[in-house]
Amino acid sequence: GKGCALGENRPLICRVYPFWWKEGDQPSTEDFSIEINGECAMSTLWNFSTERVLEELGLSQDRVRKELILMNAALKEHREVLEEAGEGNIPAVELLDWFVDKIQQATLR
Repeated sequence: GKGCALGENRPLICRVYPFWWKEGDQPSTEDFSIEINGECAMSTLWNFSTERVLEELGLSQDRVRKELILMNAALKEHREVLEEAGEGNIPAVELLDWFVDKIQQATLR
């Protein structure tokens, strides 16, 4: 009954769940539509609207939009890193080590 013990330290995906940007919208500015995306009991079982779920979770649309902008940027970055790994033919079993090495090299610059 107290929510997540991690509070504001939750991973980004947990901070935006169960919200996502509407298909066709681009989460690059703070003016895009959000919707429920996922198996949120408040939405699927109780038929709460997006606004009601936001209210129940104590969130504002602006806050969720800001988090979704961060999520979008993170997904783009992850895609770029995975594409680079693919171009370098990094085997899946070596991907984590390759990624850690890449981070270490970037921090040494």
